[in-house]
Amino acid sequence: MKIKKEVSYAIKALKSLYKTDDLLTAESISKNEQIPINFLYPILRKLSNSRIIEIKRGKHGGYSVSKNIINLSLYDIFCIIDKPISITVLCERDLNCTDIDDCKILNEFDRIESILIKELKKILLIDLF
Repeated sequence: MKIKKEVSYAIKALKSLYKTDDLLTAESISKNEQIPINFLYPILRKLSNSRIIEIKRGKHGGYSVSKNIINLSLYDIFCIIDKPISITVLCERDLNCTDIDDCKILNEFDRIESILIKELKKILLIDLF
C-alpha cells in the first residue's frame, strides 16, 4: 500500500484553509503549501463535492473549510481523495485460486487492513493541524 501524493496534498490544503478565517485562492494554497496547481484543482473539486470545503465564486472569492471538518478522520480523506484503503490484493481476485476461502495469507492481510482502517478512523484530521 502506498499513500498517494494527492492524499497528502489534500491534507496540506485543508490545513492551510483551517488555519485562517479568510478565503484563500487556489493559487495562494498552491504557493503556501507547495502543491502543484494542476494537482490542487482536482483535489479542491473532490473536497468541495464532499462538502468539506466551500467555494465562493467571484472577484473576491476563494475556498474555506466547512464545519464538517471537525468530524473528519484521516480515513475519510483517503476515501474522498483516492478510494477506500485495501491491502488485500495479493490473491483475492485470482479466480484460479482453489484456496481462496481458507487462504491464510489473505486472512492475515484482511486482519491487518481492518486494524489499519480502525486506527485511521480514530485520528481526527484537525488533531494533525
